[in-house]
Amino acid sequence: MDLHITLDDLVTVSVHEAGHAVMAVLQKMQCSGIFLLASENRFCSLVTSNSPLTKSDYLQSAAGAAAELNFFKTYSCEYTRSDRTIFEEPGAPSWDAAVKEAQSILLDQREKIQTLAVMVREASKLPCDQAIKRGMDNDPRWFYELVDEAKLHQVCDNRIA
Repeated sequence: MDLHITLDDLVTVSVHEAGHAVMAVLQKMQCSGIFLLASENRFCSLVTSNSPLTKSDYLQSAAGAAAELNFFKTYSCEYTRSDRTIFEEPGAPSWDAAVKEAQSILLDQREKIQTLAVMVREASKLPCDQAIKRGMDNDPRWFYELVDEAKLHQVCDNRIA
């Protein structure tokens, strides 16, 4: 894929998105997998939020930063910008508290996050014409599938290493 990203940033963003995906599975939230929104050169884990938002939504949103903290001891403000938006709503917990709790939950998920992050990086090397391109319900944009839902659950359920 024609990515405009450094290798260091790719490593960081792959861990970030893997953290979101693993937390979604742990919280029993619907996660379609990890994708690249090519038109915006942006990676994303597509997760269905609850309505109204619940603690699971906040943990899942904070999980990208939490995974980065667990792997790199810091997190990227740029990669967490969109993750923070739900914390601006009335009644939302604090961002810092949610990140801290998510970090604790993800501590023993390191191997799963690492496995998914490697899968993301490997899939990112595919030429666009070999990648699976998917549309999503009620979204006119196209997404390149990097880790599908089945592979995500295989990793999270310890069915592959």
